[in-house]
Amino acid sequence: KTVAWIERGGSPVDGVLYNAELTRDARFVQAAGAAALIRLEKAQLEADIKASTSDLAASRVRLLEMAHAERRRLERDLHDGVQQHLVALRIKLEMAADAIRDDPTQAERVLASVGSRMDDILHEVRSLARGIYPSLLSERGVAEALRAAARSAPVPVEVRGRVGRYGEDIEVAVYFCCIEALQNVAKHAGAEATAVVTLTEDDGRLAFEVCDLGLGFNARTAPHGSGLINMRDRIEAVGGSVEVTSRRGRGTSVRGSVPVE
Repeated sequence: KTVAWIERGGSPVDGVLYNAELTRDARFVQAAGAAALIRLEKAQLEADIKASTSDLAASRVRLLEMAHAERRRLERDLHDGVQQHLVALRIKLEMAADAIRDDPTQAERVLASVGSRMDDILHEVRSLARGIYPSLLSERGVAEALRAAARSAPVPVEVRGRVGRYGEDIEVAVYFCCIEALQNVAKHAGAEATAVVTLTEDDGRLAFEVCDLGLGFNARTAPHGSGLINMRDRIEAVGGSVEVTSRRGRGTSVRGSVPVE
């Protein structure tokens, strides 16, 4: 008996054990080779599906963890901020109720301070709402929401491009991915860094790029932090892709795209 090896890229990946006398029939040789190739491709396909399923499950777990972390942050901010304002407001209203008969002037002063306290509460609630989901994103789209975010960014940011409106899941994913990239610029690119956000639509895909002229890093050796994982999870959840390129002293670029048709 003889072994015929099947190679890919110059390396053996499978083999067919056969009786050498049967090779006189060319049809047998062709059928055996085809069967071995089908078996090999089937095994490779199964391995790819298993790997993709594992990656998808891990991505879903990370998205759930992100949602839980955001919920805990919101609970903490509500407790430490808005709730404390409301407790103080209740105390002041009780003071005004106690004083309104015996000392109307004092009651008026207390009620006047209540108005100021209400302004503080309103400001706190609006700040929390912006941190969760900026109203401008739902009202005017991802480009205008990013321009608004750029105006309050800790580094100079220019937003280029005018694109249309898309599904909420797409706009939210692209917006928060760009915000994550801008936060990384502020953290790691250096004090003199500037950033440019570019949005384009072509061939049924919304593309975005966040690039900076900061310090950069060695993309091959630098560890992948949670920021990059979060960006990929968000974009891949809507069928898109994102990649990061960087060189020391040349800045960093985050590029991605999502289908919009």
